[in-house]
Amino acid sequence: MPDDAEAPRPDWAPKPLLHLPPLIAAPRFAAAARSVGIVLRTRDRPLLLRRALAGILAQTHTDWRLHVVNDGGDRDALAAVLAECAEALQGRLDLLHRDADHGLMPAAQAGLSRVTADLVVLHDDDDCWEPEFLAATTTFLADPAHAGFVGVATDCTLVQEEIVDGTVREAWRCPWPHERGILDLGRALASAQVPPISLVFRRSALAATGGYDTTIRYAGDYEFLLRLLLVGEIGHIHRPLANYHHRVPGAGATYGNTVVEQVPARQERWVMLRNAMLRAGLAERPEAAGLMAATLSAIAEADARPAVRTLATETTDAIAAMRTALAEAMGERAAAEAARAEEAAALRREIAALAAQVARLEAGLAATREVAEVHRRMLGPLRAAWRAALPARRVVARLRGRGAPIERPRVTDLPVLGPWLMRRDLVRRHSALCGRTPQLNPPRGFNAHVIRRILHDRDPRLKLVCDKVAARDLVRAALGDEALVPLLGVWDDPATVPWESLPLPFVMKPNHASGLFHFVTAPEQVVPGTLSALAASWLAIDHYATAYEWGYRGLPRRLMIEPLLRGPEGGTPAESQVFCFGGKAAFVRIYTGGSVPADRTDNWFDRDGLRQPIALTTPVGDYVLDPALARRLAAMAEAVAAGWDHLRVDFFLTDQGIKAGELTAYNRAGLALWQTEAMDLWLGRLWDEGAARLRAEGMTR
Repeated sequence: MPDDAEAPRPDWAPKPLLHLPPLIAAPRFAAAARSVGIVLRTRDRPLLLRRALAGILAQTHTDWRLHVVNDGGDRDALAAVLAECAEALQGRLDLLHRDADHGLMPAAQAGLSRVTADLVVLHDDDDCWEPEFLAATTTFLADPAHAGFVGVATDCTLVQEEIVDGTVREAWRCPWPHERGILDLGRALASAQVPPISLVFRRSALAATGGYDTTIRYAGDYEFLLRLLLVGEIGHIHRPLANYHHRVPGAGATYGNTVVEQVPARQERWVMLRNAMLRAGLAERPEAAGLMAATLSAIAEADARPAVRTLATETTDAIAAMRTALAEAMGERAAAEAARAEEAAALRREIAALAAQVARLEAGLAATREVAEVHRRMLGPLRAAWRAALPARRVVARLRGRGAPIERPRVTDLPVLGPWLMRRDLVRRHSALCGRTPQLNPPRGFNAHVIRRILHDRDPRLKLVCDKVAARDLVRAALGDEALVPLLGVWDDPATVPWESLPLPFVMKPNHASGLFHFVTAPEQVVPGTLSALAASWLAIDHYATAYEWGYRGLPRRLMIEPLLRGPEGGTPAESQVFCFGGKAAFVRIYTGGSVPADRTDNWFDRDGLRQPIALTTPVGDYVLDPALARRLAAMAEAVAAGWDHLRVDFFLTDQGIKAGELTAYNRAGLALWQTEAMDLWLGRLWDEGAARLRAEGMTR
């Protein structure tokens, strides 16, 4: 509500609860209550609302109902955001539209009046939770030992952020100041200690407090916290499970925080509220005014005189301690310099010994080169005969399955022990890289789904997806030849590639592995021996052994060469990765910057080109995706991914149109470094929903 608009006159007189008799029996509440009503206030902030909903849907405690209060915001925009998670919110959403912006406190009270759950929490649309927030708070309040507590608060993290070009960028974060233990009423009277996002309280306490005072504009959360503390104790959980987000000053009316943008007004209203509380208390006992004045004056004087003497004593002691420390430091410095001199002498001796060893190695290397040259000359005729026998070798290769490598027994093939070893290795890798142990049975999170696919999924289609040559047939069947990258050739033996006759520039890559490629752009780079040796080293790699991805096991190993693609403006083309779940495109990822990791930027969008708050470790870029192009990419990916619970379809945005790249079934081998655990869990739920949709459509594998 604008400051100059007509509004109800604030009632600064405290609620009757602030004048309770001095002796109050400790309240008791139903300890077993664990259902939660979440009141979410929002108005025209879809970018932040998506983050808040992701945190709610990621909660491990699932007995909750969401009450969304739209305080005069765009109803269509809100409906679009809620539709993105409609399945997850089915039967758990209560939506209240208000015709105008009446302010935070009226919106809060409107939502609280609709809650029927045992416990209540007030959630603003710009804040979020860690997945264990509701589990920890409900467990605390369900403990019979805490039956006298009206609520509980967790530690909180203050997150400072800014919004740039429709993207939220975190500036820094730090712990929110909060003393451990039961909330101190005396300290709370001086200043608010608990952001609403970190506080869960019992609905049965609302009747005693009277709810939120809807006439207070800025200090309503603080005033309600005081009245809640007068009903009973508020406990504390020393775990940072809530995130209190502030935008930098100047974020504007829509995305700004009142605690940041309206600091003078908030401080003024806090003083007015405390003054009103004192007036109301002194009105009932006016004789206490004189006693209070005398007491406060005596406290101030008693604090001042000893403080001066204490400061002088502490200063003298500090100077003496500094002198002692300086003398000790000078002695330590001399000793340290002597030790460094001895270390330097020892290092020089080691360098001299290493130089002598290098000289011996160089002499041995020279002798080895001489022997190698003799062997090369001796084996020249044999090499010529080997090349002359190429036609016969090709016939033998075809009879043996086009040169497919001979499978040798592996430890991982052993019954029981083999799967256990693979599972242990994959879990250890995930724990070391991502900092947490994945839950695999049932899989919980996107990475866990990928690891479970590695361990258990033996769909024959995985062989076609992982073989870059065979995958071209899948793309051709779904999209036609015009979507394929042109192919200069496929070779079983790199020594037979006519390197010097290939048109420049080109890119070479193996068909049976991921992440291996080499660009050849200039004539001086065409060195047949070097290129053949590089390709041969690729074909010697068993990609299955790196991460146990069954789709790569036993693939025929061949070399592919394609012309180097160019973008619409002549540079490196942007790369697109479309994540499909249940045959439906969920996200479009755009890579820019080419093949150099330091130059690459990452951009995530939905199927309509709207930027999404998803991130891995690559820096976020400023790419703008045309909505029509986003929908076209989504449609092409869905044509390829039909019938898959999850498949990633890659494209290049070239000067010749959209060209299909790789098909990926094992995204990063289950080791994707998503920005938060909640993001990994959210994508995992999309995988679950996609699989459920296929089962409902009768397309299970």
